[in-house]
This record gives sequence, C-alpha cells and structure tokens, in this order.
Amino acid sequence: MCARLNVEPTVSLVDDLVRIAVSGLKRLQPVTVAAFIADDGMVFRSYGHYLSDDTGHVHLKTASSIGGTYDGVEPMGLLWSMKPVPGQRKGLRLMKKDVSEPYAVDVYLLDGLVNIDGKDDLHNCEILDRRQMLRFYQSPDVSAVPVKEGHLRGMLFLPPGPGPFPGVIDMFGTAGGLTKHRAALLASRGFAALALAYFGYDDLPLNIELHLEYFRDAADWLHGHPCVQKTGVGAIGVSKGAALAMQMAILNDKVKAVVAINSYCCHCIGIHYYEGRMQPVVNCGVDDLYETNEGVVYERGFRYNEVNDDAIIQMTPHVRGNRWKFWSTVCDAKGNRLPLEVLRR
Repeated sequence: MCARLNVEPTVSLVDDLVRIAVSGLKRLQPVTVAAFIADDGMVFRSYGHYLSDDTGHVHLKTASSIGGTYDGVEPMGLLWSMKPVPGQRKGLRLMKKDVSEPYAVDVYLLDGLVNIDGKDDLHNCEILDRRQMLRFYQSPDVSAVPVKEGHLRGMLFLPPGPGPFPGVIDMFGTAGGLTKHRAALLASRGFAALALAYFGYDDLPLNIELHLEYFRDAADWLHGHPCVQKTGVGAIGVSKGAALAMQMAILNDKVKAVVAINSYCCHCIGIHYYEGRMQPVVNCGVDDLYETNEGVVYERGFRYNEVNDDAIIQMTPHVRGNRWKFWSTVCDAKGNRLPLEVLRR
C-alpha cells in the first residue's frame, strides 16, 4: 500500500478547520508533514514530526507532533506555526495584501523525521505524497467597494444579497495604509465590514496626525449605509486601532460593541485633535523601542503610574452598557498595554 496524504477541504476560508491525515504507512513509521506558502515574494514554512499508529495512520486531529515548528496535538499546527524561510529580510509578516486571491498552501508528506528550513531541503527528502489547499479571506461572492466619502477612506466589504447586515469597522495599527484581510473575512461570514484607513493611504496624512471626528463620522457613515442594520455597529482594532475603536465608541453612541486586541490604555503615538483642541497624548521615545531577533520592532509599553490621567481613555456613561471584549497577549511584549486599573474604571 502506498502512503497517502489527505487534506479536506482543499478550498476553504482561512478560519475553517482543515482535516489532515496520512494513511498507508508502516506501523510506527516516522514521517514529517510540512507546509509552504509563497506569497508576495515571501516564503513561509512549517512542519511537524509524527509516528504512525499501529494501523499505519496519522491523524493530525489526534496525533502528537514530537518536533518541528510545533509540538503536541495541534490539528491546525501546520497553519498557525508558519515561520519565514531563513535568508529573507527580517520582520516579515504573513499578511495578505490581495485578499481576492487565496493562499496556496503546499503540503508534503516526507519519509523520516527531517528538519525543513526551505524548499531546497525537499531535494534531499523522499516525498511520499503532496497536496495543495487554497485558503481565502474573501469569499468569491463578497463585493469590495472603495470608500472615498468626504474625508473617509477605506474599503467596504459586503456579503451577497441586499441585507441589511450587521456592520463592523475594522482598524489596524501604526503600520498605516489600508489593511483589508480581516474585513474581507468578516464579510465572508456575513458582516458589512469597513476596513478603515486613518493615515498613510490615498490622500490621508502620511503621519499619525488624527482628528478624532474622523472616527465618529466613520461610524455614522457605516450605520447610515442602506446595507447595514440600524441597531448599531461594532468596531474591532489591533494596537493603535484598538484604542481608536474604544475612542470611536466614546464619541458615537451608534457603536454598540468593541473588540480591542492588544490595546493601549491611553492616547499615545502621534498627534490627536478633537473639536479643534489638541488632546493629551503619551508618546514613546526612541529609547522605548527595541527589535526582536525576528526583526519586529516593539515599544516597551507604559507603566500605568507614569501616564497622565488626562491621556487615559475615559469610559463615558453611555458606553458602559455596550459589549466589550479585550484580547491581550499577556505572555509577550504587548502584555502591559491594558492594565486592569483602566478596566476597573
């Protein structure tokens, strides 16, 4: 019997579960399951080491990886543990730019327990089988509409049909530009999702010089769209975008739900204005920045007792009944951004 690699489904959205299994092996045969993504000039790879069971099968849903880019029972380990292939520039992120095109994920079944740094390593391996799966952010029936309304800039992703749909505004951090992949996925799941740019895109300022009315007006615009439900909209953001999502809810009572991921607890980085007045802001200096071995630049964060109360994001009475969800990666460098003292307010 020949070894066979099975991947189901082969075409899916990026948040769909994928079932990966191997059959036709000898009892307790050591194998490596590896995956590669090449996109926008970047190459990422992952792999896991496995021993087949007594029947010659490996089911990634139940089998434990004993080495590689992940270990233990991780059914989706091949996807979440992707790392840049060595030899590329530092600081690469697997972040889709053209959301209308899928990630093509090449999956290989290799004989033995082998360490994989790049595709060239495959030349020295016995490839038992291979498959490809396509992973989409934007479902083919989702429409993408450029937004250039007044001073607002972004991209509105709409599910098929007339709606109305629940509306959500999506923002990212200090990299600037327009990041569209999450809004495309939200629309693929039934939301009218506005990917909102706020600097470094189209004719927006190149630097973080923000007029907070911009975010208030974005909520009004999305709520007033004919394809959006009139029961309020949500906002989701990462890092700087998360702090702005909270500020959006404070300035506009049409924002009824906020998901803040690794949010700052205060107004920080850049210049903020509201109604013509400059707002108190905490800025980090060059001494507060450091670079990881992977080339990612982090700021060390702020100690709560060093932040002026005027710069803290204040939860006004009308938002206390809203739905809030805070995600904070407390095990890494971002963990001190959202101190419990602020949440208790």
